[in-house]
Amino acid sequence: NEAWGTERFFLNMKFVIEESIKRNIKPWLYDEDSYPSGQAGGKIVIDRPELLAYGLNVKKAEYEKSSGLYKAYLGRVKGLFGYEVKRENGVEKVRVIENCFGPVRRRWYRRDMTKAYYADMTDLRYDHVRACTSYTEIMFEAKADENSEVYYAYLAPSKTDSKYGAMADCLNSETTKEFIARVHEKYKAVVGKYFGKEIQGVFMDEPSVGAGLPFTGELSDFFFNKTGYELKSKLYMLSSEYKGDGAAFRRDYVSAVKSLFFKNFIQPIKEWCEKNGLKFVGHYCGEEDPLVQALSGQDVYENVAAMDIPGFDIITTNIGDAKHPSLTIGANLVASAAAQRGKKRILAESFALAPFNYGYSGMKRTSDWLFACGINMIVPHGFHYGYNAYQRGDAGKSFFFQDPQFNEYVKFSGYAGRACKLLSEYERNNDILIVVPDGAFAEEIPFPIGNNGIAPSERAVRIRGLFFEAAKRLFTRHVGFDLTETDYITDENVVGGKVVMGEKKYSHTIVVKGGSKEEATYKKLIG
Repeated sequence: NEAWGTERFFLNMKFVIEESIKRNIKPWLYDEDSYPSGQAGGKIVIDRPELLAYGLNVKKAEYEKSSGLYKAYLGRVKGLFGYEVKRENGVEKVRVIENCFGPVRRRWYRRDMTKAYYADMTDLRYDHVRACTSYTEIMFEAKADENSEVYYAYLAPSKTDSKYGAMADCLNSETTKEFIARVHEKYKAVVGKYFGKEIQGVFMDEPSVGAGLPFTGELSDFFFNKTGYELKSKLYMLSSEYKGDGAAFRRDYVSAVKSLFFKNFIQPIKEWCEKNGLKFVGHYCGEEDPLVQALSGQDVYENVAAMDIPGFDIITTNIGDAKHPSLTIGANLVASAAAQRGKKRILAESFALAPFNYGYSGMKRTSDWLFACGINMIVPHGFHYGYNAYQRGDAGKSFFFQDPQFNEYVKFSGYAGRACKLLSEYERNNDILIVVPDGAFAEEIPFPIGNNGIAPSERAVRIRGLFFEAAKRLFTRHVGFDLTETDYITDENVVGGKVVMGEKKYSHTIVVKGGSKEEATYKKLIG
């Protein structure tokens, strides 16, 4: 019951690990409480609030005729820039507006108080009305032509329904340093002597950049060095109300976020694991949906390739089928990234949110489907010890001896172990490659995202439908396929119209057209 991340917690973990080793069990480390990785049990944001993640918001301002100003009341946010956009003879002219945000107090309220104020006057309480009480908001205000389009960009704290209530900014390299110091280095201090021997590796679970439309202080300079132009000059193009041609900028923005996340978060943790003799394993968020990846800055294909054992997860008892190909796409994306780079093991975090009566037949059904997709390592979803733990946020089935079906888990683990060993010796050898239209999805951001999924644009829905249909047609005909992304089809890996991805060569490539990147890829392949 010790608080996660405390000295006592790590001593308890040392005891558990050493008792496991005595019983010839090789333990692996889990890096978070409980996910997404990068929070250190919420302690990073609590102790260093400057590392709180903020999401970018871009809105269109309304013109106020009485004052001749464009105004918007925004609440407790951080203002960035305003933009005046004019179109003359088909040419778009933009003025960046700075110093256009300030505090405003428009919501006042009466507060009756009875207070002594001084230590020796508690018997002389002073009844009064505190009339100056107000809620302070940030306001956008700018002078611009009435016929212009005016936009404002601001940052709002990232909110989440996770146990932390807030997210750390994992685009920020300081967050990564804090995370490694609070988790990895503390494990090293108590059980480091087992690293690379009894302790095989560290599992990372769904790390997040912290927000939809992510933003961090370092992004502006990083973007400029990557693209050659200023990020602030184009932010208005990220408004859902902007109807001009912002596709190229949105692609550049998504690409920069993906690259910065890899540079500042994924790469340092990978290097720490290598230095300390540990395998870097786990999975990311949104493997099955490139729309989610585009919105949240997740380049799952590249990120999983950095792992020693890349992974995927499957929640509930659902599996990919003819009607619902998304899970099949997610599993195949991870297996493809691994195979193209010569990695033999691919894991799946499995059985999350499975019902309590989920026995041998259910686990075997899920696993057999995963095996067919190229997964050859089953990682049962993390769970707390004991049935009382369900009340503390456990996510489904628990596999401990108190469970009447524990013997079925023992039976399943024997089956899965044998199957995984055999499958790990199998070489994935598909002849068909599907190019994920990630560039097209990046062109379509932003779109709302929540617990019920995302509400993308009509064009994004159409392109995703084509992509899913291509995978479904192959899947229902029992034809194996691999996946890659548009950026990875370069002049160097197209030989005579055939694509060579690392160790794999493909005779047939399917390009799902939709964006300029996909058009360029198609032309490259047909010569």
